[in-house]
Amino acid sequence: MFSWFKKKKSEEQESELHYDPSDIQIEDLRKGYLVDFDLQTWHVVEEYEYDWGNERFSYEFKLANEFDACYLSLDEERGEIIPVVCRPVLFSELDATIEETLRTTQKPPSTISYKGILYKRQTEKIGYFRNIDSTNWFEYIVWEFVDDTRKNRFYIEQWDEESFDAFVGVVKEKHAFTNILPN
Repeated sequence: MFSWFKKKKSEEQESELHYDPSDIQIEDLRKGYLVDFDLQTWHVVEEYEYDWGNERFSYEFKLANEFDACYLSLDEERGEIIPVVCRPVLFSELDATIEETLRTTQKPPSTISYKGILYKRQTEKIGYFRNIDSTNWFEYIVWEFVDDTRKNRFYIEQWDEESFDAFVGVVKEKHAFTNILPN
């Protein structure tokens, strides 16, 4: 698990140019790059790194254009890169018991219903997070929920005892991200 992310880190340490200029892939994204997705051009305005221990890392990018912003998470499942496009969810949009359960038990319920989709808790990951512009790492817990199609995702993140965020995401194909241009 996460073998690509191990490889990515060691390749960067060996070479300044981390990609093949004739074949730039989604896993080559970095802050400052441009990428076409969903019939729009997006600017990669932030880059985040997650350290899950045992040399396992994952990466997330904040994409923005003049009309919208979203997050692109690159996860690895069974040796394959899985792009997930996510957007924040306000807790006020969720069942009120979810936030109360989080605050009292420090764990979300096993299922969450959001906009007519039922998500089941799949994993809990504990690790560290940082914005690549900083050397400061923050302890982090994330619970991932998936629907029966495994294409829709829901995430609850915990930053400390009282700080939680929620995101809804959709799995996309790698080829949905095209015309990747370095800065």
